[in-house]
Order: sequence, then C-alpha cells, then structure tokens
Amino acid sequence: MKMHGLFRLCIAASALLVSSFACAGYDIIASRPSVSATDQTAHTQYPIVLVHGIAGAAIRFGVSESWYQIPVYLARHGAQVYVADVAAFNSELVRGEQLRAQVQRVLDVTGAPKVNLIGHSQGGFDARYVATIMPAQVASITTIGSPHKGTELLEYAETDMGRFLVKLAAPIANFVGTLMSWFNDANYEQDVEKPLKLMTPAGAAAFTRDFPTAGLSSQRCGYGQEQDVRDGYVQKLYSWTGNYYYRPFDFSNLKMPSFIDLVLSVSGTMIKLKEGGENDGAVPVCSALFGKVLGTYKWDHLNETNGVAGRLQIGSPDPRAVIYAHLIRLVNNNL
Repeated sequence: MKMHGLFRLCIAASALLVSSFACAGYDIIASRPSVSATDQTAHTQYPIVLVHGIAGAAIRFGVSESWYQIPVYLARHGAQVYVADVAAFNSELVRGEQLRAQVQRVLDVTGAPKVNLIGHSQGGFDARYVATIMPAQVASITTIGSPHKGTELLEYAETDMGRFLVKLAAPIANFVGTLMSWFNDANYEQDVEKPLKLMTPAGAAAFTRDFPTAGLSSQRCGYGQEQDVRDGYVQKLYSWTGNYYYRPFDFSNLKMPSFIDLVLSVSGTMIKLKEGGENDGAVPVCSALFGKVLGTYKWDHLNETNGVAGRLQIGSPDPRAVIYAHLIRLVNNNL
C-alpha cells in the first residue's frame, strides 16, 4: 500500500510538472548566454545556431547541456550564439521544421539576414534541411560527427531481433524524449523509429536524394565540395568528427572507463565488424566527411560536443576550443 501511495504521488507530481511546462513553447532567444564578452574574436557576421543530435535537448531535464559550457565559452569571446531545441526522437521533416521556425525567430529578433548552423550528429541533417528550405538565410553549415552516409550500427536494428528490441524500447525512449521537451517548455511528439531508419546507410542515401548537397562525395570515403550554391546563394560547408572509442586494455588512455565508455566500446566494435571502419562509437569517420573537412579528433560521439559534463579522453583537445577556433575561421571568411 505504501508503494501504491508513493506511485500515485509521483503521478500527481508528474501531471503538475506537465501542466506547467507544456503550456509554453521553447524560445530560442532566451538561450543566448547573458555573459560579458572579454573580446570580440568570435563575433561572426551572422548569428550562430547550435543544433543537438538524436536523444538530445538544449538542456536535458533542466540540468545537463547537450553543448556543455560551449555557448558561454563562445559568448565570452563575443559570439552571438543560440541553442536550438528540437525533438529528441523524430524524422527530419519534423525536426527540420522545428529548427526552421527557430532560425526564423533568430532572424526576426536580431535583424540578421542569415545564420551559421552548427549541427551535431542528427543535427547535421536538420541543418541541411533548413539550408535547402531557406537558402538565402543560411550562410554556412558545419556538421560534427553527422552520419551523412549513415552508420552501419543501425543496420543491426534492421534485423529481426533488432526490430523486436526497437519496438520493445520505443515507448520508453519516446517517453524520455517527451519528458526532456517538457523541461524546455516544449511538447514535442516523439517517434524513435524514424531517426533510426533515417541514419541507416539506405535512409541517409534517401535523405540526400531528397535534399542534395555538393558537400558529399559519391565515394564512400571521399571528399565533397566546400560550398553549395542554392538559388544563387553560396553556403559554405565544413565538418569534423571523432575517431575514438574506448577499447579494453587501451593503455594509451589510462583512466577508469565510465558506463558510457563501455556502451560506445560495444557499439564502436559493432561498426568495425560491419566494416564501417574507424568511428567514434556511433558514426564512421567516412560517413561524417562533409564539405571542407577540418579534422578528426580523439573523441567519442559524446565528447564531440563536450556532452558528458566535459569528461574527455586523456590527450583529447577541448571541444570548446575547437569550435572557438572555427568561429574565428568564420569571422575571417566574413561569415
């Protein structure tokens, strides 16, 4: 009886939380850090919009940033940076439209004619969608660890056992995604099966047919062009990715592995077994090559955005510094 009473109390508290959080919409303008700049070295001509990947949110459950410390770090160097919040689990048509509306909001409030989009993982697809729909309003796209050609990891989800496990886990994942959206004053519909299909090699190829880009090579591990020209508007294209996941008895990284390290160790090995090659535990390096490739780094998939509260591998560069250096590049290119 005590457990039943506690359960009812939890349900009542959840209902109160839902009613207070679902009544408003996410306002991207409020995501701009209110800190004083020490210099203007990262003050790009056009605002920066950061776009999280699958299973992400601007802030997870009100406590964990997808782009941990990065917006504040950039703002201290003069960047006008905004953090988008889209559905944790849904298709590109849904997430892309959510991002499009938030980009338009930034344009309307700031008066800027364009934005620079920086997308991690599935956020790279969102950015490409918006760049296609709003060619005049996107100055550049930068993708980080985005599976533009899919990831062999999700081919396992296409097996009979994989489909069974996805169906089993989908209600939990969708609930978690909904809960994260409530914490960001949104009420996004979730459908975990759609992004999993999108990011298979076949799904990514279908997306590229619908939303073509010069930034991708027809070769599995080739390099594309460094810009798209859409309706006469030039969009600069950049990317980088990680090439590391934890391996047992890896004596070059002498630290106690976390649970996430172990999960990505398994998934990274699964990609290798599917002949996906070097990867970050989720996305093959070859799949992440887009536009002007700026490098590969000793990061796993979550390290790429400082996503695990800044916990990095030994010898890994600071993602904040890498993105800051990229903003200086955008400044030098009048973007």
